[in-house]
Amino acid sequence: QGQDHNYSAVRPAIEFGWNFEQPARPARHTVFRPFARLGVTRVLSGESNSLTAQLAGTPTGVAPFATNVGGEATLKDVALGFDLLRPSGLSLRFGYTRQFSSRTNLNALMLKISKPL
Repeated sequence: QGQDHNYSAVRPAIEFGWNFEQPARPARHTVFRPFARLGVTRVLSGESNSLTAQLAGTPTGVAPFATNVGGEATLKDVALGFDLLRPSGLSLRFGYTRQFSSRTNLNALMLKISKPL
């Protein structure tokens, strides 16, 4: 059965970044931009939801079961990564993000490649 869950959150953060390029020919080489971000995510609403499910193949008349799905209201955020920008317009972003609290640990890797048409 389909269900919708809505969350609202704020995520203030501060990001530090550096720009490494060749000063002699800035328009004709790859630019390397490492970054680090520190922040916090605060869930304002929707951190606790009820999830209702039914197992496939259950005989007729067996009621679905419900469980409460709770999450953390506040998570600390850390991100590290870099951008590579080529003169052709090709760009690459690679990053690692971690969100954590006393009961939760979320890790993610990201790779984004873009090229203008």
